[in-house]
Amino acid sequence: MFVVMLAYLIMRELASRLKDIELTVEKGIRELGTFCVMDVMVKGELSCRKLPKPSPNIQKLLDAAQVTLPEVVLRDGTVVATTTSPSKTAKPR
Repeated sequence: MFVVMLAYLIMRELASRLKDIELTVEKGIRELGTFCVMDVMVKGELSCRKLPKPSPNIQKLLDAAQVTLPEVVLRDGTVVATTTSPSKTAKPR
């Protein structure tokens, strides 16, 4: 029950911050899901992770949520592995 209530509160907060953009929370989350970290390689080895410049739409969402992104994302050694391809689990549009 706690997780459901927390999700509800997050959705309400996002909805209030996105109301001036005239964008639903679902579409805003989908748009933000396209924003990914880039690995920077030096001499064939991962040096750091960098965030690209956000598209104008993503920047509007970040501004509405009052989020400031760092230039570089530090490496912490965490490896994330998935067992299924996102394209196989994604719902058709």
